[in-house]
Amino acid sequence: MRKTYIFIFAGGIFLALAFLFFIVGKSTEGQGAHLYRNSDANISKINLTVFYTVPKDKMPYDFETVMASLEPALEEASAFHSLQFVDKSWIQYSIYPTVLKLERDSFFYDTEDTSRGNPNALASITEEIKDNNLIVEKKGEFTVLGIIYEGLGAAGALSEDSKLGSFILSRDFITREEYVLSRSALLYHEFGHTLGIPDLYDLDTGEAFTSDIMGGGRQEPLEANYIEISTLKEMGVL
Repeated sequence: MRKTYIFIFAGGIFLALAFLFFIVGKSTEGQGAHLYRNSDANISKINLTVFYTVPKDKMPYDFETVMASLEPALEEASAFHSLQFVDKSWIQYSIYPTVLKLERDSFFYDTEDTSRGNPNALASITEEIKDNNLIVEKKGEFTVLGIIYEGLGAAGALSEDSKLGSFILSRDFITREEYVLSRSALLYHEFGHTLGIPDLYDLDTGEAFTSDIMGGGRQEPLEANYIEISTLKEMGVL
């Protein structure tokens, strides 16, 4: 009789553990991440399309040279993202195969004020690309537009309806020698804004509040970078 009691007790523990594993465990395993502080917007799969854009009044930089620097930067940024998001979110990227010559001169995009990363250029070029139906949206994937700009620019934004993220990054940050070590981090920093992640440094003074990639780490090599735990918690990762 005692043996039967022990057997039943042990069986009860097994069933309890099985319940926790298959029910509770299953409820969290494989769940995708979401936009920053927006649990309704899933980003388990991100569709990123990148364009090298040149205003009408400017000559493009050598396209092959741009690609030779851009492609490894995107590869490194994608790997960093998957690692930080513990495979709850991943990036599938593509590069528009030619230079995209913009419809207007640079002053239209830049206006008289390029401060704060040239957000006017970001907004104007994003609209132009959308109007020309160059963005391919895939069902079940979050769409991000990347703009490598022949001009000034370093900014990222999320649309008001949270359905499209876009960022702009000056071509200088991709090809100039002084940015070789930090170009992937700079690219990912602006990409981070497309997911709603805020800057973690003072925009006026440049003083960093954190050492992660949204703060002081944006100017450091990507392999030495990370995303703040508090940020990942706000995105359903932890």
